[in-house]
Amino acid sequence: MLEALGATGVPRIYIAVGAAHLHAPFAQLPVEALSIDWRTPLDRARREIGAVTGTTVRALQGNLDPADLLGPAGTVRDATLRVLRAGRGGAHVFNLGHGMLPQADPARVEELVATVRGYDRHAADPDAEADVAADVAADGASRSADRPRWSAAPPCPPAARRRPTSCGR
Repeated sequence: MLEALGATGVPRIYIAVGAAHLHAPFAQLPVEALSIDWRTPLDRARREIGAVTGTTVRALQGNLDPADLLGPAGTVRDATLRVLRAGRGGAHVFNLGHGMLPQADPARVEELVATVRGYDRHAADPDAEADVAADVAADGASRSADRPRWSAAPPCPPAARRRPTSCGR
């Protein structure tokens, strides 16, 4: 099925919840990205996949535990930065794992979004970059349009590149 979908040019992301023991075989699937359960740090998953396959998937989607949105101010930022830092070393798609809990405070969601948007994964000092983003969010100012995004998009299959709305472009 995944091979047949590849012919469509639509990016394929594979996720298996609670299956960290199967990351290496999943890395051999014909997909553009693997979604990693929030219980496994992305850097560990990337190392395990590379050690077994000799390669990595094009991108990892890596997930913040939705329960992290239930904590007090500042804890969401710290948890989000842990995911973002662990996502370095290859393409990374940030994701809130398995949906938002109804009890989540909207202020914590804003903190999450500000941290992700302000993070420059290519900066020499990602902590300083995230601090700037937190200050910008607190001041209500907008991001500079010329500043790079926190993550590079995974490569699009050739067919998807011809459609401007595909592959996040």
